[in-house]
Amino acid sequence: MIPLNYLSIPNQIEPYHTTLQLLTEENHHLRKLLNLNQQHQIICLTKEQLQEEVYKMIDFLMKHLNYLSKEQIFAYQKTFRCYAQKKALKSIFFQIFTRYLQAVKTREEMIKFIIRKSMKHQRQSQSKEQIKEKKEIRKMNIAFVKQLFQNTSYQQNYSNFLNQYLQLALNENQQKIKKYVLFIVDLIQSEQINQVLNYKRFPWLNDWINQSVQIAQELQNLQNQEPKKAKSDYYLTK
Repeated sequence: MIPLNYLSIPNQIEPYHTTLQLLTEENHHLRKLLNLNQQHQIICLTKEQLQEEVYKMIDFLMKHLNYLSKEQIFAYQKTFRCYAQKKALKSIFFQIFTRYLQAVKTREEMIKFIIRKSMKHQRQSQSKEQIKEKKEIRKMNIAFVKQLFQNTSYQQNYSNFLNQYLQLALNENQQKIKKYVLFIVDLIQSEQINQVLNYKRFPWLNDWINQSVQIAQELQNLQNQEPKKAKSDYYLTK
């Protein structure tokens, strides 16, 4: 006698074929997810790797702040997603971004920087006169700058300096970036990232360097200007 609830074997096998196919597809999907997770596994950066990542971050900010939109700048943080130090890197990124967003490099500061670099480039001797000049630079005496450019020797040397100024400024800024990177990495490893802005010699934005190049060229034109106080003061303080 055949049981009432009996189903033929072929009819029972068919669902197993379907189930097996579904399991195979699911297994394939899980393998793909596993491979994807392995590719995006969390990486704990070594000190050397951390230095490299922080350098790339600071270099990116210096090159692109004031040129790209905030959205484009913040998109850079996606590069941190696979790192164990992701939270620290994002916090540092935001702090530095905010700091530079509020920072202003004045014309006076740029002129001081240019004059110091021009005098260093000329390798003047450490005379009493030069020590006095350095004091004048610190307080940015307009009369001193005007007098400096009246010196024929200085004018000639300044022209040579001006041809190299951009590269000199970029090279010095690279050194500032590298020192700041070491400072930041030490803070990450000691879990003191809230101190990231407690630093004195911040690197310059490329935008500031480009502005200073224009000012350096304007300073050279002082020698060709009429000795009118208003006109000279305009070039130095505008």
